[in-house]
Amino acid sequence: MTAVYFLYHVHDDPELGRWRNKTAGVFSTEEQARRAIERLGVLRGFRDYPDGWRIHRRTVDKTSWTEGFDKATHKKLTYSVRH
Repeated sequence: MTAVYFLYHVHDDPELGRWRNKTAGVFSTEEQARRAIERLGVLRGFRDYPDGWRIHRRTVDKTSWTEGFDKATHKKLTYSVRH
């Protein structure tokens, strides 16, 4: 199966009272995602939150979230969807 690597940057925004999430890119290898962190990490905003980088490996054509969620709490529900 084909894997891709999603690169995100997140940080807490006290003024909004929530997390801010930016999708920085989707890459064919983890190494490519890490190189992007090196390039982007020096830019304004990103450099203020150097620990905000996240890389998530995902498989193409595979559902990653198989449970519903409660709209009030955003917590996962316990039932699963059949594939």
